[in-house]
Amino acid sequence: MDSVNQYFQQMPTERRTPALALHELILAGYPQVQVGLKYKMPTYASEDGWLAIGN
Repeated sequence: MDSVNQYFQQMPTERRTPALALHELILAGYPQVQVGLKYKMPTYASEDGWLAIGN
């Protein structure tokens, strides 16, 4: 998840704040989700599929 944290840290502050809020919401709702980068975007994968959020 270090690469995902780096992704967020490189974002402009006005984009980082809502993106991190969404990140935390996803993690709270799906605690078993696997987080990584796919297509250079933070990606959340579960057995049901995956979701990516971009800048």
